[in-house]
Amino acid sequence: ESLSKITVDLAKKIKLSRLHVGALDELEGVVDTSKLHNAWQQTLKAIHSFRTLKKAPLPKIFQAKLRPYQQEGVNWISFLKEYQFGGILADDMGLGKTIQALTILAQTYEDTSVIKPSLIVAPTSVVYNWQEEIKRFTPGLKTHMYIGKERSFPQDKNVNVIITSHALLWRDREQFLKCDFHYVILDEAHYIKNHKSKTAKAAHQISPDHRLSL
Repeated sequence: ESLSKITVDLAKKIKLSRLHVGALDELEGVVDTSKLHNAWQQTLKAIHSFRTLKKAPLPKIFQAKLRPYQQEGVNWISFLKEYQFGGILADDMGLGKTIQALTILAQTYEDTSVIKPSLIVAPTSVVYNWQEEIKRFTPGLKTHMYIGKERSFPQDKNVNVIITSHALLWRDREQFLKCDFHYVILDEAHYIKNHKSKTAKAAHQISPDHRLSL
């Protein structure tokens, strides 16, 4: 079974995405949840037992001190990651969404078993800002800039983060769809809130392990 979908055998098979975990919770008296994939059972258990967010430990390579509300944001993103939910971090401008996202990426790649790169998609005007912020706060992350006329995907298997623009995600979507990403992080995601736009469709077609919109 895929971790993103389940199959419930009622009168006929019904497929639910993880977005509908609340509906599954309401069906628990009807559906034999003991037959669900173990990951789904763990998700339902987490929902039932949830009381408060656990404090996420800061990665060793993170070179900054988080403000209390930023730590809360990291705690929340860490919860989403643990139970494989996508999410939106919608803090106001200047409150550190980039830092919170980088904390999660640094935390991720402290686990040496994670070998897939992650993808950051940002407006063209700030792609280099992401590179500079990584150098400043998480210098242990190895980056690759996928921009410009001579752009190409990294040959180095040790690259952790690929940074590209919204425009190139759509323009080179066939290339991105061939890649297997751990995280896809959409910066300034409100620019593609129109689900009918080409960039939004390209973003939806990519299937990473985890999704986060800023």
